[in-house]
Amino acid sequence: MAKRTWRQVGTGGGLWIWICYTRDDGLKVINYKRSIRMSRMI
Repeated sequence: MAKRTWRQVGTGGGLWIWICYTRDDGLKVINYKRSIRMSRMI
């Protein structure tokens, strides 16, 4: 069973990128989701 870890990476200011990767063969990104949030809505 592969381990899935969700990382929250913030770029710019209101752009949040969720990256789901598993430690099987180094670093593999299996699925990524981009969510745009307003910087004022924190």
